[in-house]
Amino acid sequence: MLEVRDVCFSFDGERNVLEHVSLVVEPGEHVVLLGPNGSGKSTLARLLNGSLVPSSGCVRVDGRTEELARLVGYVRQDPRNQIVSAVVSDEVAFGPRNLGLPRDEVLRRVDEALEACGISPLRDRMTSELSGGQQQLVAIAGVLAMRPRYLVLDEATSMLDPASRERVAHIVDHLVASGLGVLEIAHRRKAGAREVFLDRGRISYQLPASAELPQKKTPRSVSPGCSQRGLSVSNATVLGRLRLVSQDFQGLVLVTGPSGAGKTTLARVLAGVLAPDSGEVTLDGCRVRPGDVGLAFQRPEDQLFCDTVLDDIAYGPRAHGLDEEEALAAARTAAARLSIGEELLDRSPFALSGGQMRRVALAGVIAARPRAYVFDEPTAGLDARGVREFRDLARELADEGATVVVITHDPEEWDGVADASVELAPAEPCPPASRPRVPGAYVPGNTLVHRLDARAKLVLLLIATVASFAAPAPWGLAVVAAGLAVALAASKTSPATVLLGLRPAAIILLLSLVSNAVVLIGQPGFSLAGLTRSAVVICRIALVVGFALSFSATTAPPAIADAIASLLAPLGRLGVPVGSIAMSSSIALRFTPLTVEEVERIRCAQRARGARLDEGGLTARLRSWAQVLVPLVVGLFRRADELASAMCDRCYTGEQTALLGRLATMGGAALLGGVLWAIAAMLL
Repeated sequence: MLEVRDVCFSFDGERNVLEHVSLVVEPGEHVVLLGPNGSGKSTLARLLNGSLVPSSGCVRVDGRTEELARLVGYVRQDPRNQIVSAVVSDEVAFGPRNLGLPRDEVLRRVDEALEACGISPLRDRMTSELSGGQQQLVAIAGVLAMRPRYLVLDEATSMLDPASRERVAHIVDHLVASGLGVLEIAHRRKAGAREVFLDRGRISYQLPASAELPQKKTPRSVSPGCSQRGLSVSNATVLGRLRLVSQDFQGLVLVTGPSGAGKTTLARVLAGVLAPDSGEVTLDGCRVRPGDVGLAFQRPEDQLFCDTVLDDIAYGPRAHGLDEEEALAAARTAAARLSIGEELLDRSPFALSGGQMRRVALAGVIAARPRAYVFDEPTAGLDARGVREFRDLARELADEGATVVVITHDPEEWDGVADASVELAPAEPCPPASRPRVPGAYVPGNTLVHRLDARAKLVLLLIATVASFAAPAPWGLAVVAAGLAVALAASKTSPATVLLGLRPAAIILLLSLVSNAVVLIGQPGFSLAGLTRSAVVICRIALVVGFALSFSATTAPPAIADAIASLLAPLGRLGVPVGSIAMSSSIALRFTPLTVEEVERIRCAQRARGARLDEGGLTARLRSWAQVLVPLVVGLFRRADELASAMCDRCYTGEQTALLGRLATMGGAALLGGVLWAIAAMLL
């Protein structure tokens, strides 16, 4: 059994989050853990899989107190905080590889887990390009591939549409029937599950499994107010996939639709932080600018970026021109409306529970008192009281004259409250060409370079780097450039990508070119020799960047890690931590697109609350961008911490089963050809 015996836990050594909690989950039993936000549910979940250690008491799994992560699978509320790899199949394989299983067994478990979750067609897709529901299924598959004895779901369905929830529920029922014990943290009762209610760190009561649940009561009907402000969208097209005919939003309007229908995209278009390809969005006849419409993001952590709760809520009022005293007063008023206690105002927003974090994000939106609001899944993760209070608040805002758009997967929560509803049909898949990519980020494909063994590609990259710097100009460099042209063509990498890869260093390269071309000491003037010398250096750098981008765009980070581990294997016998070095390289590559994503997240959140980052003179723009740097560093550290925690949840210790087989003939031939090509370039 999964047993919690008299457990207490404290983060600071003073105030206990959990007080003498005892709980048992039997094999083949489904237990639902209920309770208000901040009651300690997620803390208890992390204790169950060994992520946290009790201050007192103990957690046992089938009588054992060690290797809990191997025995208890843990699925988080937000799959982005759990996904480690860039490709679906690699993500599902991550856990089994950490267990040291043979290569064939790892691949077999990947196939079985993908099939069990009904996502086999997604195996070669990028994890970042999946819908929220698909990402959650991938996260579940990654845990199931480890074949745990018990499974903990931490509000794993709170952000999913009804169809995805039903699929997860079916998977859970199948697992329970097969003998797996499941503890599910939720805000809703589940038919056939034993209920445990946690309140203020203590278990207040337990109820046996019930075959039927009481009928849900229809919420109290509220007479709609007379909204005088209208938010309108006219013939908008976004990324060539979301098309909206003319639509007026007035009063309290629900927007529904399946995952991937474009609801979040619509939210950002309505708030003015994402410009449509065509058409326009207006508020009271004027084109919407960022800050005119309050926007609450689907994931509250995407919206938070300040050091304290109070500062985060006050950011919008400050951006709208209120002085410090007025901004803080507006922030405190908004906090009170969302039932955020004074004791939380000086805490970091990222130290709060999921429900508390959402309340802070919502308070940050209403504090600036915009003329219209767009709330993207505002009740996800809220307890019953929070849902009820927010529903009443949204109705109050509409009655006060604001337009309120609520994007939701739970329209029944708004029965008798909303004035109207709009349902989005499933959108067409976004074509790859329209998706902005970081230069060099891995792109799945089936080109000749994609199919080449990662070890051969890594050695070829080293050979190309040496050739780029050692080949004499001009003919040797011409041969190297010809090799790059072949690599780009074989990998279907656009030459424009090389220029984009050079853009971050463009100013430095330009200054180098000018400084070498102009002589200031001795006999001042223009130096053709200096210009030529500098141009040659820039060409060499461009060649290396081109080869590196071609390599990284066609090689998944886990394959790069495997290649590094394989090539450095002899050093492992000397005590060198080859596995850790390889994984560090893989993580570094993964953090390149994550950094860009984090910058865009912060800029979008700040613009949504009225910050003008791209307006004014140079000094004003630099000051605005300085406001991005601090939260960027904090955000990257937070993402790194989440990634480390997710890796520990799946038993990562530094060594993994390699998925690379023997070097194929094509890889050997490519290596031979690369050596001959490099020799030819350096001899010319």
